[in-house]
Formats: sequence, C-alpha cells, structure tokens
Amino acid sequence: MMRASRWCWRVTIYECMSDHVGGALLAVRNTGEILELAGCDRLTISPALLEKLSGMTDAVPSKLTPEAARSAAGTSPAVHFDEAAFRWELNEDPMATEKLAEGIRNFAADLVKLETFLDGLLAGATA
Repeated sequence: MMRASRWCWRVTIYECMSDHVGGALLAVRNTGEILELAGCDRLTISPALLEKLSGMTDAVPSKLTPEAARSAAGTSPAVHFDEAAFRWELNEDPMATEKLAEGIRNFAADLVKLETFLDGLLAGATA
C-alpha cells in the first residue's frame, strides 16, 4: 500500500471539501497551521489565534488553490482505498486514531457543557 504525503492529503481535502461546502471547514490549533492552510475558504479560528494573526505583518501567499490542487494531483501517485485498506491505514496511524478519538470525545464533552449552559439560561428565563 502506498502512503500519501501530507501534501497529497491536503490537496485531496481541498478538492473534496470545495466541491461539497465551498472550502474545507477545519479547526486549527496554532498560527502555523493557519498559514499552511492559506487559501482555505472556511477555518474555525479561536479569538486567541486571531489576536496573534492580527499582529503579523508578513504577506501570506495562498497555498490551497484549485491550480495548486490540479498541479499536485499530477505529481502525486493516486491513492485508492477499499474499506479494509482504509481501516488498516487508519489503525496504523496513531495520529489518525488517537487524535481523532480524542477530538470526538472533547467535542462530545463540550456539547454536554453547552447543553447544560443553555438549560441554565432557559430555566432562568422561565423563572
């Protein structure tokens, strides 16, 4: 099984997501990730990272463009997975399995916090 480079995955994400939602909807954790995703239509950026970015004065070239995706697609080997191969590769990549699971658990915990908060607001509004 041939492993895809990070660039290839980034291009694939750009191509797939831009077809469906007009750009990738991604959550980023640091300014370096934001700069690497320059050109992405939609990013979820925390206020703290927006503050850091607002202090930057360097030019930021777009890295994710349709032209770059087409160009990289021609130089990267095509990667095709059936379900079994996909599951194998997913399990072989600790970042994919552990961080994905951590992200899902954190998202679920935050959802519970949000529901509790909203319940408190609604209870206060009806009292």
